[in-house]
Amino acid sequence: MGGADVFVPLATMWRSFGLGAVLLVLQVGAPVPAITGARVTLVPKTSAALKVTVENRRPSPLVRIEIGLTRPGQSAPLETFGRYFSGPPRAGEQDSSPVQANTRRTFDLVLRNGSDIETVAVTLAVFEDGSAEGTPGALEAWRKGRDERADDLKYWVQAFEKMPRISEPDLRQFLAARVQERGRQAPQDPSTVRARVQRLLQQNPSGPDVWTPLDRLRATVRAELADVPSEPTAGAESRAAGPVSGVVLSWERADATEHVAVIENLRDVPIEAFGLETVDPVSGRPSGGQRSDFCLAEREPVTLGRNRIQPHEVREVPLGRSPGSEVLQLSFVLFDDLSFEGRPDQRDELLRDREATASDYAFAIDVITRASALPPDQVRTFVAAQRDERALRPRLGGRASNVNVIDEFIRQLAESPVRAAANAKGFLDHIERQRERLIRHVPR
Repeated sequence: MGGADVFVPLATMWRSFGLGAVLLVLQVGAPVPAITGARVTLVPKTSAALKVTVENRRPSPLVRIEIGLTRPGQSAPLETFGRYFSGPPRAGEQDSSPVQANTRRTFDLVLRNGSDIETVAVTLAVFEDGSAEGTPGALEAWRKGRDERADDLKYWVQAFEKMPRISEPDLRQFLAARVQERGRQAPQDPSTVRARVQRLLQQNPSGPDVWTPLDRLRATVRAELADVPSEPTAGAESRAAGPVSGVVLSWERADATEHVAVIENLRDVPIEAFGLETVDPVSGRPSGGQRSDFCLAEREPVTLGRNRIQPHEVREVPLGRSPGSEVLQLSFVLFDDLSFEGRPDQRDELLRDREATASDYAFAIDVITRASALPPDQVRTFVAAQRDERALRPRLGGRASNVNVIDEFIRQLAESPVRAAANAKGFLDHIERQRERLIRHVPR
């Protein structure tokens, strides 16, 4: 893919609340029954790109870099792209290992928002010895994120050392209390350990099987804490904010070839959900895939590409990874009238997921309704506690409970408790409409 998937815009966040989301899944099963209402084609697409070369002139390996792109007439970067260099390179992908001292690394950066780039500059460079260089804003953000992550990992290392080692019920009670406590202290979950503990408890809802994965998680968290860059080691130079001198960057314009899936709706009914899978051409076995579900997408112009695929529409769909020599095919298609083509187990899994999400939405509606009757100074604490309790509950297939609705309400409370209370009814009406759409396949 010419490196199209190695850079992620740092300032871009796709809020999936109420929108169709793309999920990576592994597909294993029998051959797909014939699909006649839609077809997919793998199409190469040439995109504008930059071929970027970085040279590490510091004595320590380069482990992270951020690059800012400035367009004509601008004084500051409009976009910033970041990449971590960690671990050995994987087959078929660009080298992802640390850039060693006095060596160079070249990679492609695909331009998503136009090719009129005037300057390309390193805004942050982080080295293995803990030293870093960059612009004031980039350095401050990196140090803040590093410190928050380190503090969170330290909390969990200490918690794991204190957890009960004999009584499994006591263990679960202890971890549930730590999850709720840390959720109040660090709501953003900077190390993701809180989410991992919740998922572990959901996947092991009862019995002694919880101990083995918990011990693995404890060891992983210790290793992650040890790997957090600290202040520079003895003899390492810690540079102040300013121009980056430890990394020299050069670039030239180039083209990159990506592959996209082109889906054509052959029916007179919109496509509401579909699955794609890659298949080994020799064995015929599926090797991976992705799923898109537009059930909760708001009515938008078709050109946005985030709503149902309209009758006879042809739409490009980005792929999670390049298929290489594998064959791309549809694994299922669900239409807006709930008619279905493809693998039945895929339909059943999709509908089970919708039912589980609808249950989570019903829980959120009940929590917000009860919170509305409380004194204003008690609302946020009550909602946050209910959110954490729900997140610990086992869910279908071991997946985490969907607490997006409650998180959104907590965000509204943080911004303005008065406005959140005033808008609560409209918010709940919207969620109820979404819940009903999620379960419209269930007989009434």
